Amino acid sequence: MDCFRGQVILITGGAGSIGSNLALRLFNYHPKSIRIFDSDENGLVNLKLSIPEKHMNRYRFFLGDIRDKARIDRAVEDTDYVYHMAALKHVSIGNYNPFEVIKTNIIGTQNILESVLDAKTVKKFIFFSSDKAADPNNTYGVSKLVGEKLTISATSYRGDRPTEFCCLRFGNVVGTRGSVWHIWGKQMKSGKSLTVTDRKMRRFFITMSEAIEFIIKITPVIRGKEIIIPKMKEYSIESLARSLSSDNIDFTNAVDGEKVTEHLFASSEKVEEAEDFWVIRE
Repeated sequence: MDCFRGQVILITGGAGSIGSNLALRLFNYHPKSIRIFDSDENGLVNLKLSIPEKHMNRYRFFLGDIRDKARIDRAVEDTDYVYHMAALKHVSIGNYNPFEVIKTNIIGTQNILESVLDAKTVKKFIFFSSDKAADPNNTYGVSKLVGEKLTISATSYRGDRPTEFCCLRFGNVVGTRGSVWHIWGKQMKSGKSLTVTDRKMRRFFITMSEAIEFIIKITPVIRGKEIIIPKMKEYSIESLARSLSSDNIDFTNAVDGEKVTEHLFASSEKVEEAEDFWVIRE
């Protein structure tokens, strides 16, 4: 993938599950440097320890918060590609702390968009969204919908800048921290029953390797002002739990703001289909 060769890449939320995997994978495409930006100091340290010493000269570790515009300005300087993954992600916690979600997921996204526009070097800005942005009914989903709108609308501010602004809308990525797989793994290790909030609960899933490969493959073909959704399989949460533990399952109540089923697109969105993804053009 020659588009990354010799380029400076910034990943916000880069110490998270998807961000760290992307950072490690991008090394194979010979970028000039990969900047990993995160507010999680321990996450940055753990990622740094996982990188072979011989590869370390390509990585830069930026401790900071996307709420801090001045810090983002420094991180974005002279970058070519920006993958914006930093966000508060938990539905129930977000509903209980909506002011914090707004500060990070909405104002933080505006901060980085403004920094990207000011830098005038960024070729592609990719905002990572969620299927919860389609007809949202919780604070997190609303914040992701606003993030999509801000990203698409940034095209109106770019003037003669080269940046193409795009959103990727994912479902559940297997193996991310806080995902149902992560929760079940902890429950199994401690000998507890697996919890399922509703027998009818269904979700879209994509594996970590599939997500990373999709991000890398889709980057060169982005044209801007798009929301791109990879084709993902939908599964019953109960059936997934039973595949791990057929008898040891506890059914609980859905958490505040949680839908029984998610949708990949809103009813009002005009969707075009490609071979392995859908696209919404604004």
